[in-house]
Formats: sequence, structure tokens, C-alpha cells
Amino acid sequence: MEHLCEFIKHSRAIFPPKVPADFSSTTKGLLAKFPENRLGFNGAEEVKQSPLFCKINFDGLLNKKVTPPIIPAVQSSSDNDTNLMVTLYGRKAVIPDSVSEALQNFDYYVG
Repeated sequence: MEHLCEFIKHSRAIFPPKVPADFSSTTKGLLAKFPENRLGFNGAEEVKQSPLFCKINFDGLLNKKVTPPIIPAVQSSSDNDTNLMVTLYGRKAVIPDSVSEALQNFDYYVG
């Protein structure tokens, strides 16, 4: 697990060619190692204007005037966050326990 943490801290995010450019560029901005280079360092407006989020009507979203693109099927009021995960590409995202445990104390770089 130590190797995984070192890999995460010292590697750049690489996305497959099929990943949309707006997603990859925004994600890379959010993952910038140094906070002053990170997307959003200068405020939320910076994130809102990023390629991934620039088409979202945030005022409408805040006022609940926007129809959500996905409405999860809630089975019961006791459903927790993992039960409400959206299924993408025909399968549910699964994080192995070993990875979850390794990332519990993972921190970010503060220069």
C-alpha cells in the first residue's frame, strides 16, 4: 500500500483517449499537486467556469429549478451512500477494502 500512496503522490493523472477532454482537463486541474496551481484555488467561480462545469446553471441548481440528469432509485429510507451509487457502463463502482483502508489517512500536499 505504501507503494500505491507514493505512486498517487508522484504521478500525473493519465486518462484513456475515450475520456472527454472537458472531464480530463477539469480533473487534472482539481488534482494539481500544489494548491496555488489547483483549479478552485482562486474560488468556486474558477471551478464553475471550467470546461466540465461551465454549462451548468448554478443559480437554477441552487434554487432547485434544474432537472437532474439522473434520479437514483431509492429502495428505502435507510439506503446509504453506497446503495445510491449510480451504475455506469453496466456496473457499479467498487473500491476494494484494502484501497479504502490505505486512503483513510491519505493527505494532500500543503506547500
